[in-house]
Amino acid sequence: MKIVYVCNEYPPRHHGGIGTFVQDMARGMSQKGHDVTVVGLAEANHEYEDQGVQVVTLRANKTGYLGSLISRIGLHRCLSSRARSGKIDIIDAPEFGGFLPFRDMDGAANRAEGSQLVGERTALLDLETLGGDGKNRRN
Repeated sequence: MKIVYVCNEYPPRHHGGIGTFVQDMARGMSQKGHDVTVVGLAEANHEYEDQGVQVVTLRANKTGYLGSLISRIGLHRCLSSRARSGKIDIIDAPEFGGFLPFRDMDGAANRAEGSQLVGERTALLDLETLGGDGKNRRN
């Protein structure tokens, strides 16, 4: 399975419990044979590998509310591109602060037929919204 975690606090960046949690989950899923990527907003665009986990940081725009929106649109574009190219089966965004620029911006569960639902604590993202074909999804 191709798993993407959305997390701005992935170590070694400044992090709290959620960063440690995502790192442990991502490494564990990678060790089980899954393709795992962590995508988050940071100081600069950067890609590296952490014990089998591909880590992608996107430069956050720091110009207030508009900058936050611009950053999240950039995150949407990154995830959309990966979904369209078949690099994502499931997205988990545990404790990702603020709205995401996807359908259901208020965080309400999108339980429409064909949606990929990921846990109750997550931002719920629909691969069809991102442009994925959903061929590898389990119902």
